[in-house]
Amino acid sequence: MADRVRIDLADGVADVKLARPERLNALDDDQFDAIINAIARLGAMPGVRCVVLSGEGDGFCAGLDLSMFASGQLPDLMPRTHGIANRVQQIAWGWRTLPMPVITAVHGVALGAGFQIMMGADIRIAAPDAKLAVLEARWGLVPDVAGIALFRGVVRDDVARELTYTGRTISGEEAARLGVVTRTAVDPHAEALVLARTIAANSPAAMQADKRLFNLAMEADEAAILLAESREQTVLLAGAEHQEILMAAREKRTPLFREVKGIEPSSLAWEAKALPLSYTRLGVGNCQFPPMSSIESGKPLFASCPDSCATGNRGECHQQQRGRAQPFERGAAAVAQRSGAEYEQWHRQRQG
Repeated sequence: MADRVRIDLADGVADVKLARPERLNALDDDQFDAIINAIARLGAMPGVRCVVLSGEGDGFCAGLDLSMFASGQLPDLMPRTHGIANRVQQIAWGWRTLPMPVITAVHGVALGAGFQIMMGADIRIAAPDAKLAVLEARWGLVPDVAGIALFRGVVRDDVARELTYTGRTISGEEAARLGVVTRTAVDPHAEALVLARTIAANSPAAMQADKRLFNLAMEADEAAILLAESREQTVLLAGAEHQEILMAAREKRTPLFREVKGIEPSSLAWEAKALPLSYTRLGVGNCQFPPMSSIESGKPLFASCPDSCATGNRGECHQQQRGRAQPFERGAAAVAQRSGAEYEQWHRQRQG
């Protein structure tokens, strides 16, 4: 079962392949287990910044293997075995819940459950002549591999309904016109790898925060989304990766990011441990960047002093003003977990 899904990791990109090519990667019981295990492995694997999911052989995934119906026994679909999803749904929904961006590269066919696995990705690239279909209507069934949940916010509602009600097959080109896939490419796997490397070169913490926000936007109202943006940005601004980007820009080099797995803004013990600092407001009269500094060291938390600093000191003013610093919060976690009103109060005081 282990070789039913292959994972190769290089330069932060996990190249994941469904590996049952002799059956067009059709889904039997072992394939279900292999995909679910692969999703769990990727979620726990250090160094993964982006995932590319494709199929070996002549197609992405032909859907359910007919052997799944051979026993005649009805599956029990009601238990929620993987968070809010059941075991069947997890092979598609699990890609949505991974912390890092996922790209599907589709060639040949993506049918039924294979179509729904494709929809679990953040970005979908298909060959122009790929054949895609929601086939469940032809069998008197609904797309229950998380299909309806995954269509929402990705495919226009009337398009999703037409494809589901008719079960008709569309090409990769038509899928791109309908918004079912992001775009087409003659070699979707190669195109996906190029895109994945671009994403992997960015701040991992920012990419994970982006994905959390886009996932939240599928179900939350505007107030919740706006508050979540503020919380995510507060954590990122206080983080080591943002500091490294600013430093790298000044030094005209590529940023180097340390690996942090599974960051959640509501559980930021790693941030408090990595940055045992206090937010402070330093009243430097001409500073264009209201600084944040460490009470322990007096050094700036952000490497934000511009070359043309109005004070002429480029960071020294932070240390000189140490006696005037007023601690406001201990670590990024406390700020990220504040209510909207508390955050606004904190923000106003920090801005002076």
